[in-house]
Amino acid sequence: MRWIEKLGRYAEKPMYLVLLALFPLFCILFYLSLQFHNLKDISQQFQQIQQKIVLSHEVRMKKKQFLKEKKSFDPYFINKELENIHFLSQEFSELQKILHHPISGCLPHLKTRFDFLNENCLHFKEEKIQVSPLVKETEEIQMKPIEVDVNDLQKLLSRIEGVEIADNVPLPLSPQLFITKFHLERKQKESPQTYLLKVHLLKREFHD
Repeated sequence: MRWIEKLGRYAEKPMYLVLLALFPLFCILFYLSLQFHNLKDISQQFQQIQQKIVLSHEVRMKKKQFLKEKKSFDPYFINKELENIHFLSQEFSELQKILHHPISGCLPHLKTRFDFLNENCLHFKEEKIQVSPLVKETEEIQMKPIEVDVNDLQKLLSRIEGVEIADNVPLPLSPQLFITKFHLERKQKESPQTYLLKVHLLKREFHD
């Protein structure tokens, strides 16, 4: 019966009665707080799962769209759109006009430069062709260095990388192209500034 007596003594003090009355409420609040944090964690996990699902869907759609685009390619894209670029065309046109003048016969170095520019084009040879059921990969090796200026370089890189650079926009029907070797050497005595370029490519063609 001692505990009843102790309870009676505590009952004489209102503070203990208040604390005793509030104790179940504290327990309920503590339980609800734990449940709230558990629900919050579950909600965050659910949001993360949703984000992963959305991201995975976007990646699949981009991959599907990429494969759809790259399956529609021109097998002669390099021949038509890279090897047919006439580099340093402005200088070539100016020399062409000068060489029609009678005085040009006294300037043989201009004819030599003109002949060089007339052949200043990309030429690739195919090596190490690898074929799988879905993809054909071909190494495209540049035969000899070419001379380019900044505008030529922008045009060429835009067509290889398939991105917009300055006024150059990507061309349709391009296979997937990767630059595997890129060497650019500045020519010191030329004005306007020109560069010697050597570039190797990897061509990847997707099939159904």
